[in-house]
Formats: sequence, C-alpha cells, structure tokens
Amino acid sequence: MATETRAALDKAEIEDLRERTKAFMDEHVYPNEEALGAGDEGAATLMRDLQARVKDMGMWAPHLPAEAGGMGIGFMPYVYMNELLGRSPHVLGEAGGGFRIAQKRLGPGRIHHCMRWLGQSQRAFELMCDYSLGREVRGGPLAEKQTVQNWIADSYAEIQAARLLTLRAAEKIGAGDEARVEISAIKFFGAKVLHDVIDRAIQTHGARGVSGDTPLESMYRAARSARIYDGPDETHRMVVSRRILRSFREGAGWDFATL
Repeated sequence: MATETRAALDKAEIEDLRERTKAFMDEHVYPNEEALGAGDEGAATLMRDLQARVKDMGMWAPHLPAEAGGMGIGFMPYVYMNELLGRSPHVLGEAGGGFRIAQKRLGPGRIHHCMRWLGQSQRAFELMCDYSLGREVRGGPLAEKQTVQNWIADSYAEIQAARLLTLRAAEKIGAGDEARVEISAIKFFGAKVLHDVIDRAIQTHGARGVSGDTPLESMYRAARSARIYDGPDETHRMVVSRRILRSFREGAGWDFATL
C-alpha cells in the first residue's frame, strides 16, 4: 500500500489551511474549553464529536498519508497548523510570553535532573569501590592499583563538585533568582560527571560492567542522553559564557564569592 505524502504546499494552500484551522478553533474549541476540561463523560462525548467534525472536514492527521486516514500533506504544513492551536482568548499572562514562562519551569526541572544524576553517580561510585575491594587481579585487589585509585579519587571530587553546584543553584532559585548561569552550569557539568563516573565504574568491572549482571549498563545508556535532552551541553556552555562575558562588558566582572 502506498504511503506517500506531498513534499510541500504552496503559500496559498498554507494560508487556506491556517484559515480553516483558525475557524474551527474559534467556532468549536475555544467556546467549549470549560466543558472539554471537565474530564467527565460529557467531555469525552464532545471530544469524539469534534474529532468526527475534523474528519468530515478532511483535516484529520495532517502528517499521515491519505491511505492511513490522514491528509497526506507531510509534517511541515502541520507545523503551520499547530502554531495556531491553543491561541485561546483566555490567556494567562502576556500574549507571546509563554516561552518566558516555560523557561521558569525548565530551571527547577533541570535541577531535578541533576539531583537524580547525583544519586545515580553515587550508586555507580559505590559499585566501583565495592567491586575494586573484592576483585583480585595479579596478586592483589583492584583497589590497590593506581589507575583504579585515580578513578575513585576523580569520581569523588567530581560528584562533590556537582553536588555543591546543584545546592548553590537551588539556593539561588529559592531566593527568587533565575540562576541562569548556575542552572546551565550544573546541567552540562552534572551530565558529564554522571557519564564519567558510570564509565569508570564499568571499566573497573570489565566485561561484567557491560552485561546485565549490574545496573551499570542501563545506567550508562541513560546517562549519555543526559548530555542532550533539556538542552545539549553546547547550548548550556554558550549560556554560561555569554552571561559571564556580558557581566565583564558592563564592568562588573564575576565574583565567585558572592555570585
């Protein structure tokens, strides 16, 4: 069965699509927001009715091919439609200020990530230390080998540094500060600490570390994505450096003791 979608729509087609989307929202969705938000059987019935109307209009599942019941127009035209959705006349705060509100949520959210990462890092650290004390290699435990000792020392220092950075960011947010520099710093630093500590623990365990015998293998796979979601490392490094340099341009410098 063919599953093709159109490569692109021209400007007139996009405008028509947007007008029809807006008309439907104005006529059927916004006036029924309260009823749809009730979460009862009436809301479910109304939702089914609205879905049937959309299908009758030929505007169901824009990104899916027509053979699968969609509009077959591809994903990008759906983006033009989607930006109109949710433009209710009932607005919380200033129109166009949603991104700033989202940013205020993301700060505490990123701190929660860092808190979880600290717990995961400590678990990997404990597994590394325990295994190194019990595993005998060439006449002695791994714990007596200098390389493993270096891994343990580096991991301790990095976990403690990430912990203190996280506490400092939380303290500033609790005091009403946006703490943009602190949050971005712990996001990229904490993610790297998590990755590196787990990596050392796996290396200490050898082949056992990449098997299912310990939680390290699954922890490592999850840790790698921490450097991407909620903003990749590169973005957060840019935020930190940009704000510090702005402070220097304004003649304030950067005081590590008070900022």
